[in-house]
Amino acid sequence: MIQSILNFRDVGESIDVINKNKIGVIKKGLLFRSADPDNATEEDIKQLLNFDIHTIVDLRAGGHEHRHESQLRTSFPNTEYPFQHEDNVNPIVRKTININVMGNKLLQNYIARAPFYIRVQIYVYYLIFQQRQAAIIMAQYMSPRGLTGMYTDLFDASDEEICKILEIMTDKANLPILIHCKHGKDRTGVIIAIILSICGVDDETIVQDYASSQEGLASIHSSIVDDMKRLGLTEEFATVSPDVMRNTLIYVKEKYGSIQDYLIGIGFDLDKQKLIQKNFLI
Repeated sequence: MIQSILNFRDVGESIDVINKNKIGVIKKGLLFRSADPDNATEEDIKQLLNFDIHTIVDLRAGGHEHRHESQLRTSFPNTEYPFQHEDNVNPIVRKTININVMGNKLLQNYIARAPFYIRVQIYVYYLIFQQRQAAIIMAQYMSPRGLTGMYTDLFDASDEEICKILEIMTDKANLPILIHCKHGKDRTGVIIAIILSICGVDDETIVQDYASSQEGLASIHSSIVDDMKRLGLTEEFATVSPDVMRNTLIYVKEKYGSIQDYLIGIGFDLDKQKLIQKNFLI
């Protein structure tokens, strides 16, 4: 049992418990999700190795800078993607790949909502590497949209990053895989929802798996609330409401037709989606 990594679970096992329809049955031991694992104990790192995890995908901004010298990064070193090895000679088996799912286009969208003088202030903070101060300013333009707005913004503006993340999972050599962000509920929740939808898991099962993060983060809920307040965000951003994911999936269907249609539209075609189904479905 993983003790030092919060909100850790095998998605295949979680879905097996929730999925009453047994449609889109996910293989166990291939897809894991969690909060930030960088403080994992030596014992829990051994557990990750026992799970034979090959790839950790860190969805945070500047994830490669987090705990660069940690024990975890010794076992799963930071690796550029696409991989740089030639002709698959001596491929790196265990690695951490950082893909900031809240990419430049999404940040530009948030910045564009601010008055000109605020935009200048944000750019100055980025230039002097004060990203946290920039984030606090941007939060006032993110907060009114709520969590559902944040999730739908990911669909609308993080298409390149979503494609890149999914591309990793088309290659069986990168599996088993652990996907995480800071708390493993928002950015991770959206990516896991997309993977499950590709595999034919029904929306309500996706919603219930997402909602499981409420229990997974219960021990630090008050500190998450404090973090959100420091960023200028409402307490909603510290919660895991099923309606947030439910409304996000409704939004995608109304705007794009389905998650599958959305993916085709951003360049992740049906052949690639079938590779993910082949890798994860029983």
